[in-house]
Amino acid sequence: MGSRTLLGVAGWLTAALVAVVVGLAAVRLIGEGLQGSAPPALSAAEVADALASAPAAPTSAPASTPGSAPSSAPASAGPTSAAPTTVAAGTQTFDTPGGLVTARCAAGVVTIAGTSPAQGWGTHEVEDGADEAEVDFRSGRRRVEVTVTCGADGRPVARTEDKSDDD
Repeated sequence: MGSRTLLGVAGWLTAALVAVVVGLAAVRLIGEGLQGSAPPALSAAEVADALASAPAAPTSAPASTPGSAPSSAPASAGPTSAAPTTVAAGTQTFDTPGGLVTARCAAGVVTIAGTSPAQGWGTHEVEDGADEAEVDFRSGRRRVEVTVTCGADGRPVARTEDKSDDD
């Protein structure tokens, strides 16, 4: 092997090494730009303080299990009361056959803070009003109407009507 061949191989290896180093540096820079810097880890005391100051979240069970179909049971004969879950003072979540309704009473005015339809259901209509608020869940020809008012204690009270569109 001649000195020119050795020089060519050495030059090729040097160029390949430089290309690999430059490529790795570029990937590192791009990766840091995409991910950003990670927030600092919190101590156990900081986590406890953050959880203590966080607002309470709804703790009700899901209205249906994944893969379950809406019930084809006949509509009930009349209005029923929805089971409430207290979220915060003046706010409650009600579990109905059509889904969850979170309502809030403040100064005697009721508002719907949120809805979460059960699987296979949709929220068709939400109406706030001074004296009462209404939510209409629908699944096919079946519907559940939820009417919420403010009780004497300042907490939301819900009444549900489970019926079909044939009614």
